[in-house]
Amino acid sequence: MKTKQILVAGLLLAGAMQMHAQTTATTATTTHGAETGQLAGNNVHIGYQAGKVGVSGANYNVFVGHQSGKTNSTGSADVFVGRNSGFNNLGGYQNVFLGTNAGYTNKDGNNNVYAGFNAGFYSTGSDNVYQGYGAGFSATTATANVFLGSNAGFNTVTSSYNTFIGFAAGGGNVSGSGCNIYIGHAAGNANTTGWGNTYLGFTAGQNSVGSNNVFLGTGAGKNEASNNKLYIANNETATPLIFGDFSTKKVGIGGINNFAAADKFPVTAAGVSVSKYSLYVKGGILTEEVRINLQTTWADYVFANDYKLKPLAEVEKYIIANGHLPNVPSAKEVEDNGMEVGSMAIIQQEKIEELTLYAIQQDKQLEAQKNQLAQQQQEIDELKAAVKALAGKKQ
Repeated sequence: MKTKQILVAGLLLAGAMQMHAQTTATTATTTHGAETGQLAGNNVHIGYQAGKVGVSGANYNVFVGHQSGKTNSTGSADVFVGRNSGFNNLGGYQNVFLGTNAGYTNKDGNNNVYAGFNAGFYSTGSDNVYQGYGAGFSATTATANVFLGSNAGFNTVTSSYNTFIGFAAGGGNVSGSGCNIYIGHAAGNANTTGWGNTYLGFTAGQNSVGSNNVFLGTGAGKNEASNNKLYIANNETATPLIFGDFSTKKVGIGGINNFAAADKFPVTAAGVSVSKYSLYVKGGILTEEVRINLQTTWADYVFANDYKLKPLAEVEKYIIANGHLPNVPSAKEVEDNGMEVGSMAIIQQEKIEELTLYAIQQDKQLEAQKNQLAQQQQEIDELKAAVKALAGKKQ
């Protein structure tokens, strides 16, 4: 009986000692688990070796999980939850790492939020948000990125100021100046060094490798290899509904692009250079109204005093010889070269104003003839009266 009492007392003592080893409170630090950090104040360390290396000055941390925040020395206001989360953190502060191995390599990076298995695993930068399995996995010194989705920005190393949202969005991005926005499943997935791109849509720009591109829609610009391009489409067609080139300031509507073409925007129309034009619409335009802002002189020069109005006889000879009015393109010229609406409007106005002058001339001539006829009629009437008077005297 005495032996049993001694055994029970020993077990109770051992249990009490074990509980003391697992849960202690030192300088307002609460710990639970073997080899947890004991020296720093105002912290919570839960899990084997959680916050183990903490020194005085590392405050207001919450480390939960096997070896979470193990090497943290002076970092404060960090929250590491998950096995090995924030494992190598030294002085990094105000970080939130949630998930196994989240923020594993971070040492002095600050103000980061990593959530997900291996999220931000190699990251040492600051001001990043990585959420999802492997999001920002390879990012070392990358800064101010937002990666949301499994494997989003997975291979990013130094590229900064990016926003990747979607499974594997920007997954192939490695370096470069960054400043990319990829939103959609695998959007911008193969672009390793491009910068200044905006891709929005499922697989938008997936295989693109350029910079300063804007691709909007499912599969838009998926295989575009150049820079400064605009695609608006709902599939990965080579002829998007809207195509543009920011470098030349040109926009095409109606499916004009061709990946095999040396120049994706028309340089000629009916044999005439159109390099100075900015908008091309394939198939034509239907509109209720068009306003043209002319940069040249309107046709009112016809009413100037020094304008030389051709005599109608001369105009007639020209028409007989050429089959069209002077200063007006022939039907063959319009067929071959097209026409500029603004220039044609000026020409037509010129002809309208010339017709007005001809009408005024004809009106003056008719008025003069009318007056002349009236004068002649008066003279005839007077002669008739005189003849009648003479005839009366003879009788």
